[in-house]
Amino acid sequence: MEFESFGLWSSFEVEVDPESPARGWRCPTYTFDQNGVPAPGLDTVGSSLLVRVTTSSADWVGRFIGGSYVGASRVLATPSPDVCCVVSEGRAYLVDTEVSPPRAEVVMDYVHSVEGSSEAQLLVLADWTSAAAVGAGGVRWRTDRLAIDDLVLSSVTASGVFCECDSPGVGGVRRIVLDPLDGHQISGPLLPDHFR
Repeated sequence: MEFESFGLWSSFEVEVDPESPARGWRCPTYTFDQNGVPAPGLDTVGSSLLVRVTTSSADWVGRFIGGSYVGASRVLATPSPDVCCVVSEGRAYLVDTEVSPPRAEVVMDYVHSVEGSSEAQLLVLADWTSAAAVGAGGVRWRTDRLAIDDLVLSSVTASGVFCECDSPGVGGVRRIVLDPLDGHQISGPLLPDHFR
């Protein structure tokens, strides 16, 4: 698994799922719980993703407790050069890499689709029915329910966040576009109110 930058610049280096050294880690270690709270040490309870972060002033290893969506794990750049997004089994953490101990905020669970854009300066995450966008200052917006199921992000540009979703009973696959500034739907058929 590789660190995904989407063309966004990062001030840190990341090693995903690093091998544990024979003599142990020679840097601080943390386990981030399901609320993003770090505790010293590397607990091994449950599914998780191990990440090593190196910055100009710090080196640390974090274990991020997984969510409920097995197999959906990745580490992503964000528009903030000091913040990375760790998705562990579908649970997305925004991690400030420059503070000690590192801080994390859980943004969304059940993340299965991700797109980023240096042009729009956004990282967008989607679960099965809604989306959230991360800008340079953290979470920029969150949508209400956009789909009955299977919301997938196609691309992100300065003009829109392009999505597809499965909407049986309302025309099959719907293509929708969200405003990158605030997340409101600017194009495509709306989800009927009785599904929201």
